[in-house]
Amino acid sequence: MDRMSTILYAVDIRPRLSPPLPPSYAGNAVLTAYATATCKELNEGPFARLVEMVSEGARRMTDEYARSVIDWGALYKGFPHGEFLVSSWWRLGFDEVEYPWGRPRYSCPVVYHRKDIILLFPDIKEGGGNNSGVNVLVALPGNEMEKFQSLFQKFLA
Repeated sequence: MDRMSTILYAVDIRPRLSPPLPPSYAGNAVLTAYATATCKELNEGPFARLVEMVSEGARRMTDEYARSVIDWGALYKGFPHGEFLVSSWWRLGFDEVEYPWGRPRYSCPVVYHRKDIILLFPDIKEGGGNNSGVNVLVALPGNEMEKFQSLFQKFLA
């Protein structure tokens, strides 16, 4: 229970860079923030503390920090293994892209090789409008999936 656990999650860095990227920028502008705690803190602490830790991680994502993360990624080639990634794609704008044939009906990663990830992304309504739900992609080892299902039932069902 003293083992450290790190939650990784996506943060849109467009408004955090100096100077900010223009609204017309079409490249990737998402970096990974993190929150770290002991397993005991996560199991026994209040859920509000986890939310607070995630918010603190997002606030750390300044221009200087973003540039440091980019340098780290180039040096170490991607996400650290041995942790898990929780990422919400709700506000990343994938559902707002205007293609010549219209907006997308669905968005998700094409291929994902990790077995330690939970992705949340919008349920895109046909014809636009407010999204009414959420799609959840979960890839966890078997014993972790059982824990996830139990927590999901406890908090969200």
